Amino acid sequence: MTSGFDDHELAALRRALGALEAQAPEAPDLSRIPQRAAWSRRPILVAVGAAVATLALLLPVGLWLRGSEGPSDSTEPVDPGSSTSTTVTPTTTPIDAIDWPAYVEGALARAEALYYRPEAVDWGAALERAWEVLGDDPTQERAHRAIEQGLQRAFPGDVAEAGFFLRPEYVQQSESFALEYPPPTSRVIADRIGLLHVSATAGLGETGRNYASTLHDLARATSAEGVCGWVIDLRESYGIYIGWEGWEPPMLLGLGPFLGDGVFLTAGGRTDGREWSYSYEAGQVLVNGDPLDVPAAFAGTGLPADAVEALAAAGRLYTEPFVLPAADQPIAVLTSFYTSGEGEALLIAFEGRSWTRSFGEPTAGYSHGITEVYLEDGAALVVTSAVLADRNGRVYQGSIMPDETVIPLPQTEADEVLDRAVQWILAQPACDA
Repeated sequence: MTSGFDDHELAALRRALGALEAQAPEAPDLSRIPQRAAWSRRPILVAVGAAVATLALLLPVGLWLRGSEGPSDSTEPVDPGSSTSTTVTPTTTPIDAIDWPAYVEGALARAEALYYRPEAVDWGAALERAWEVLGDDPTQERAHRAIEQGLQRAFPGDVAEAGFFLRPEYVQQSESFALEYPPPTSRVIADRIGLLHVSATAGLGETGRNYASTLHDLARATSAEGVCGWVIDLRESYGIYIGWEGWEPPMLLGLGPFLGDGVFLTAGGRTDGREWSYSYEAGQVLVNGDPLDVPAAFAGTGLPADAVEALAAAGRLYTEPFVLPAADQPIAVLTSFYTSGEGEALLIAFEGRSWTRSFGEPTAGYSHGITEVYLEDGAALVVTSAVLADRNGRVYQGSIMPDETVIPLPQTEADEVLDRAVQWILAQPACDA
């Protein structure tokens, strides 16, 4: 089986894998995010698998969201909300009609306008490198390499964290890329603990709405068996965190009853100072304290009306909202190296909640918000445009460390992570009877 990547892309992927970051900083200021060295706890094949799975999940979602507009000539920032922002359909502009110097300059200008830490990047040096690669006889191939080299100059060592460039052929391949998402499941363990297994989800439209409603139904049925505490298993939650202009992902809606009162997640960090705070109340997620008017939020994006309605529907439950019987029921959140994107956003939403503790491995390190921009020839820029903060204002960037690190032993049937979580839950007052 071939990878579908040439040597240049493989080199970029290796750089991206090397840029996975570890613990988030403590400071609550979204504009100040110090860096720390990369780390790896797994063999490189495992890391490659997680990164490829994460990137593969990203593009189908962005392509589903495409509107009818062509590429924008504006360098004004696109409001990213929490993550994947507006995307626009690649045009059919003939290759020989494209002004490649303007193409390269416009792409890097968009990256500069969208990147959440523009002050940390020497964009002049990035553009200078791009001109060197483009040369005096610009072609599509040289333009693509110029953008790639310019981004590498702008984000040395931080490709995974900052953003990347996708050539048209890979964008086109993603249109036929199909993923199957297993439904959530639940069961009672240790006689008194409810276990919710939350895997990846397509996140949008009826799929997202069904997923959130199923979580509420499962939680209600499990709670009826008299459980005293909960395990939320995010170890296979590798979906991409979806949001635009503050639109909430259905995963937050599905787990809303467990997330506690008040704001539990904030997306921001942009130089324009805009932030989106998320809370849950009576079966709906509130954005900046209010239900989101989805049609108004998506006005002017070029999305067709049926797509906007699907987004709006994904924020509404089919079923009656589940209500957690007692606020002091302990919740253990399980993580793994595969917990990424949407799964990491959920983990952050649980951080700081009373009677809550996380167990497992450090996460994959894709907890930032992104914006996709399509270029004239169908290529795409993916730029980090926001970061996430928990209810206490702590900012997360890169891999997230659980409260208790538990590394599973290879080739064993025992589930050390779950066992440790159960021990902790049974020692809490609500279950210590």
